[in-house]
Amino acid sequence: MIYSYRIAHTPSAGTAALAGLPAEPSGDDVLQAYCAFRGVLKHIVRSMPRAKARLRAAKPTCDGLYIRLDTHLDKASVHQLVSSFLMHTNEARQGLHLTATPL
Repeated sequence: MIYSYRIAHTPSAGTAALAGLPAEPSGDDVLQAYCAFRGVLKHIVRSMPRAKARLRAAKPTCDGLYIRLDTHLDKASVHQLVSSFLMHTNEARQGLHLTATPL
């Protein structure tokens, strides 16, 4: 089964200012986060031979990172995998809020 997602930065409205955090990340910061996420996801997918998971595409564009995963895992497991790594990516960079939208 092929699962497609759009990963995009969703600015938090005023949360950064209230918490005393720096302003929203720049476009370069978001692109670096996309690339880091893509790299980690590729590594994890390769380490799951039993799931027969493959990262078919991971293309950064001006409006997000589009990924396509081909796997025998069920939809809930794939969504949990993507959400878990997005959470870790967001925690590693202040002001970043990447979200996944299934396509």
